[in-house]
Amino acid sequence: MVQENRNSGTPSEFTLVYEGKTCIKCNYQRQATDDNTPEWACPSCGVVYAKAEAAERERQADEALLNRIERVEFVKTNQPIDVKEVAKIKSDKSIANLIYILYFGSIFGGVSGLAAIVLAHMHRKDMGKQNWVQSHYAWQISTFWFSLLWGCLGAFLVFASFLTASAKGLQARSLNEAIGSFFNPFMLIGFAMFVIASLWFWYRVIKGCIVLNRDAPVGDFYDASM
Repeated sequence: MVQENRNSGTPSEFTLVYEGKTCIKCNYQRQATDDNTPEWACPSCGVVYAKAEAAERERQADEALLNRIERVEFVKTNQPIDVKEVAKIKSDKSIANLIYILYFGSIFGGVSGLAAIVLAHMHRKDMGKQNWVQSHYAWQISTFWFSLLWGCLGAFLVFASFLTASAKGLQARSLNEAIGSFFNPFMLIGFAMFVIASLWFWYRVIKGCIVLNRDAPVGDFYDASM
């Protein structure tokens, strides 16, 4: 850094001021005379700057998570949350995130969705003992089964209507009559059910993923103020 020398008789004179990196562990500011030590480590305590900064970021993230957990109305207790509880919630959150990712991957194949629903059922706990992440498991399970149910019903109506229309089309007297047999109400209803079920599935997956990363419960337990 260059600053003007105020003590000089001429205002045009400047003095070079060395501003070295400050260690977040011991608060030592690196000096220009510390050239005998590597730039990536503190000359005073020897800690690696990058590791110390990463540890500080992780500590701040854990502290922020703990503060958010205490604000969630879903956790109704007067006892302070201990470190083990925070670690448990972080573990559950990672699994819930993985399930949402597997749901996103189901667009390329159904195996990913099957793996996701198995994980959700495995990690869903007793409602009386759950933390706020458990609400996401219930959300993920209902999302899968309801969308599968309505999607299959819609697909069945489309398939059954197609078979019926094909049989009528073979007996049609004209091309227009054969084509018109495919546009029956049941086929349109089935197609609409399938599309709505798909859109509903993706809406809930996206919403659940967003709410999870806000460290908030979802569904009936969701706090809209978060």
